[in-house]
Amino acid sequence: MSLLLLMLLSAPGDRFYAAEATALLREPHSQAAVVRLLRAGDELVEIDPPNDDELTGRRLAREWCAAQTVDVPSGRSFTGYLPRKEMSADPLPPARRAAELGSALDQILATLEGREKAFVDLRDQVLAWRKRGETDPSARAEAGRLSERLASYMETQITPMALDAQDLLGELRELEDPRAQALGKRYERAARIFRP
Repeated sequence: MSLLLLMLLSAPGDRFYAAEATALLREPHSQAAVVRLLRAGDELVEIDPPNDDELTGRRLAREWCAAQTVDVPSGRSFTGYLPRKEMSADPLPPARRAAELGSALDQILATLEGREKAFVDLRDQVLAWRKRGETDPSARAEAGRLSERLASYMETQITPMALDAQDLLGELRELEDPRAQALGKRYERAARIFRP
């Protein structure tokens, strides 16, 4: 479907795909903050623009679309704006989509693997200070401080990437891609390591 037809015929509730690597933005302009990076072939649904106002006549420019991600295995969804020129009515061919997913998952797992030592070192410090706190009340404050640091590290550096990996692996398995088995083993290993 051409961009012109997509602009003329699309409506809230219609599903479409990211035509290329792009981003959902917080506002409908190119300098807006990124809500979610998208990969080519990511599926979205058009939604009613939240700032449209029939009383004032304020409308979202036709070249922009308000959209929400859909069919994510982890159940998360992200809402934002993207230019219609970056939309496609057609999904990627399965082989190309699988290649995109496999490459992205490999990169995420490599990043997580690179963070293993810092996580394990910090976790071991927390456990050691908690043990000291059993007999030394003065050690409990340090154990608490390190626990907060560990929780923050998990929240900002590990969990978002782990959820992304879960989503990518889930879709790879749905596509019955042979890379899913080896990548799944790497994911399961990372999941065992990154337990607080």
